[in-house]
Parts: sequence; structure tokens; C-alpha cells
Amino acid sequence: MSVGNDEKLVTWPGPTSGSWRDWRLGSLIAVWVVAIAVVAAVKPVHLSEIALYGPVLFLSLALASEAATKATRVSAIVLGIASYLPLSNSWFPRIWRDLILRVPQHPFMVVLLPEVVTVTVVMALLLRSGALRKVLNAVPIPLRCGGILMLAGALVSSVASGSPSKAAANALMSVALPVAIFFAVRSLVHQTDNSARILLLVGLGALLPLLCGMVAIVQAFGVPTSVAALLSLKMNLNFKGDFGVATFGNSTHMVDFVMVVCPALTVLATLTGVSNLGRAISGTVAALGVITLLLMFSRSAIIVSILWLAGLIIYTFRQRNRPGLPITLLLVILGVVLSPAGRSVYGSLATAVNRMVLEHTATSNTFSGSQTPPRSQVVPEGGTPSIENPGPSNLGQTPTSSPSAQPIQRTRTEQASQATRPTQGAQPNSSLTSSTVDGSDVSLEQRLESLKYSRLLIERYGWLGAGYGQYASLDPIYTSPHNLLAQVWVEGGLLSFVGLLIVVAYMAWRTLTLFLSPQRSITKDLEFAGALSSLVFLFQGVIAGTNLALNGTGVWGGILGIMVAVGVGARLSNS
Repeated sequence: MSVGNDEKLVTWPGPTSGSWRDWRLGSLIAVWVVAIAVVAAVKPVHLSEIALYGPVLFLSLALASEAATKATRVSAIVLGIASYLPLSNSWFPRIWRDLILRVPQHPFMVVLLPEVVTVTVVMALLLRSGALRKVLNAVPIPLRCGGILMLAGALVSSVASGSPSKAAANALMSVALPVAIFFAVRSLVHQTDNSARILLLVGLGALLPLLCGMVAIVQAFGVPTSVAALLSLKMNLNFKGDFGVATFGNSTHMVDFVMVVCPALTVLATLTGVSNLGRAISGTVAALGVITLLLMFSRSAIIVSILWLAGLIIYTFRQRNRPGLPITLLLVILGVVLSPAGRSVYGSLATAVNRMVLEHTATSNTFSGSQTPPRSQVVPEGGTPSIENPGPSNLGQTPTSSPSAQPIQRTRTEQASQATRPTQGAQPNSSLTSSTVDGSDVSLEQRLESLKYSRLLIERYGWLGAGYGQYASLDPIYTSPHNLLAQVWVEGGLLSFVGLLIVVAYMAWRTLTLFLSPQRSITKDLEFAGALSSLVFLFQGVIAGTNLALNGTGVWGGILGIMVAVGVGARLSNS
């Protein structure tokens, strides 16, 4: 169904419509008010999060009810998945996840996670109705091959792993869940209005972690207006205040979330065929995402954002949409980064980050490649592991090395590099405003070292894979190669690597094809939104690393599945 640029796709029920006067909505409002009162008395730190739950849920219900008369059980559940995924680390889902992952402590308790249960129900309904074959036939052959290879690699690497159940549980969250969500969303996006509705529901859900993250930053650090304030925010964000609890564990995971959500929502905010409220929500998500990137000081994410915003501006002018938002966002980023004050701030932050990396390495520099890797910390309640505190290897338990997954003796060059770092027990330098460390970019150097070490792991595990979630046990010093392709190759083996490479190449081709196409329609614009978000997230993962799932939270891979499904845009087959 091709829709013209100016035709309205999504309308919202007014305050006097039946959906707002429904007794069930009144009951939900009553429960929300009671929850606010209880949290204010018992756990006031979560008050802002619970207060924001209400508007997000009400708007989501209003948007979903707009299609209630023609919605099937499958579409209703899929719409729920789209709005739930960004909320999967909020307070109520987090309580449930922590409970089922720790009592009892068995990795396959992940099958009780809400997103896993709902996607399983959708797949069962599609299979029963015979629609699954139509959905499968509508998937382009490269994506079909890539998905099959990734699933096969996940299965083979889980069997070959020293901890098959743990590896399989991680493979379920990292590979099987995104693929299943892709098929679930694929069953709906043959209708253009459903594509817009799904993207808006993702945006509504994304408002909660983005707004809660901003509230947590202001509560802990105030509004940063000076170099010292920004330094303090960057260096202490993961350790002070409730930013990790309110978002996805640490700043790196929040950056990944922004990169998979904001490009599509920025495109949506430029479309004249979307209602004013829909564009306002999309624009708010995009603006909060850019502010988050600037506060997180993710250099790779900022560079990638400049590139995709520039490309989107060109696309928007060609499509005769509204370019105001992407132009504003790009000017804000360039104004902050390129201004004299901005260069001074980010130069000081780079120096402070170098020192932080050096000081962190002091805690692990005594590790020898011939030793059993040290145990990681148990993930704190209410949070997810950070790069410094890896925890994905067994979904909430304390990971240990398996007989078939041992670290590799590092080369003399790497050992010499380790010897130049501070000794274990060295005290952190309290002066964060020093202008230099040693004149080099330590963070970049260590990322390159971690990538070099991943090559040794690929030589050992590259054929069958060490098992999903096992990388941190294989490299306890860096815990990640900071490259999604390398990490998938080590964990999922050659099959998963080739499958992911096919997916990345296809989404790059799809995005470029839509970008160059002279056709003007909202259908094409929505497909471009999904394809752009998919490519931006995957590209960020290739140059800086990212997670598809972590500690029972499948938000990144799940939303990636949504964006790929929206971006492919093929019609369902009748065969």
C-alpha cells in the first residue's frame, strides 16, 4: 500500500472518545496513582520513573486503540512488544527479571521473560494461522540466509561451548529473540499505517529511559555548565546517582539505545503525513537522544550521528519533507563540538578518560594469560553489567571459565604494554583537571589492543564459536573487542559471523537504495526510517562495539529486529 507524502497515517483519539472513557483505562489510572503514592513512601528514588509511566502508557494505549476495531490478536501483541521493549529495564520489568534469573539460578529461566513469552505466543499464532509461511516468503533472500546462518551458528556454538545451557540462554536473547521479533513485526508492516504506529510506540517507550536518565543526571550532578561539572559527570556517571538504575546500566548501553532508536524517530518527525502529536513525540525522543550523546562523550557515536544527520537532511530536501529538526540537531552537535569552549571541554574529558582507563587497568594488570580468568562481579541489583563489570556470560550469575573457553597467553608486545600500566592497588589520581596524561589517546590504544587480542581468540574459536556471552571470560582485561563483528565471530563462530556480515551488507544496500530512489511516498519514508536506524546501530557496533542483549535485557537486539522489519518493506506473498 503506497501512501502519498501528505496523507495522514496515524490519528489519535480525542479526550472525549470512547477509548479515554473506558472503565479499564480508569482502573489503570487508579493503579498508577496508588503506585505513585506507594513508591513516594517506600522508594522515593523511583518516583520520577513511576510518575512518567502514566503518560507513556496512556499515550501507548490511545495509539494502539486507534486500530482496535481492526486489530487481530497477533497485531495487538506485536504493538505491545513495540512499546514494551524500551521499558524492559524499567522498575517493574526489572523486578520480575531479577526474580526469575536468580530464583532459581538457572540460565533457561529467561524463557519466562515477558518479551520471550509474548514473541513465542505471536509465533505460535502465526504458525497456527498459516501466516508464517507468507511472512517468510516476504523476507528478502539475503536476510533469510543471514538469519538462518546466525541461528545455526548460535546452535553450533552453544553445543561446542563448555557451558551449553548458559551459551544457549544468551543465544536465545542475542539471536533468536531479535529474529522472532523481526518476523512478528514483519506480519504487520505490509500496511503502512502499522509501520508508523510501531515506530511511534517504540518512541513512546523510549521516552521513559531518556527522560528518567536526564532526571537522574540533574538530581546527581545538577545542570552541567562548566568544564569541571562535565568532567565530574563523565567520570562519575556510572558510580554516582541512579542513572544506571533508571536506564540500561551504564552510559555505553544508553548510547547504544540512542543509536538504534533516534534515527528512525528523527525521520518520523520530518513527515507531514504523521500527526502533530506524533511528530512532537518523535522530535522529543530525537532531541533527548542528541543531548544524551553529548553528555555521554561518545566520540564514535557523535561522529556517526553527524554523518547520518547530514545524510537525512539531504534526503529530507529531496523528499520535500520538513528538514527543520535534523538541521537543528546537526547544528547543535557541531556547535557544541567545534566551538572553542566545546573543544576545551572535550579535550579535558579525553584526558580524564585516558586517566580513568589507566586507573581501571591497574585492577587487572596482574592477570596472566596462563591463569584462570578472575571471576566477574555479581551484577548489582537493579542494574546491568558495564564494560568494567561484565556479566552477560550467564545472565545474572557469577561467570566462571569453562574448560573449553580459556584465555590465550598474550604476546610479548601485549605483556610489555601491560607492564607499562600502573601496578595493582595504585590509588586513583584525584586531580581530574590535569591537562595531560602522556600525550596519547589511551582509550583508543586499548581499544586497538582489545581488537588485536580478538584475532587470537578468532584463531582458536573462530570455526565453531566459544558460545554467546562467553567473551568476557575469554578476555577479562578488556571484556570486549569493541567490534560487533569480531565479538559475534568469537562467540558464534564462522556461521554467525557470515550471517551478521550479510545482514550488515544488505541493510547498507537497502538504505542506499532508498536514499537514491526518486520515488516520493510515506511508505518509502517509513522504510528509510527503519533501514537508517538499523544501519546506524550496526555501523556503530562495527566501529565501537555494542550489545544485542545483556543480562537478560534484549532491548538492543529486539529494537534492531523491529527496525529491520520496518526497513525491508516488502509485501506479503499470497503463496
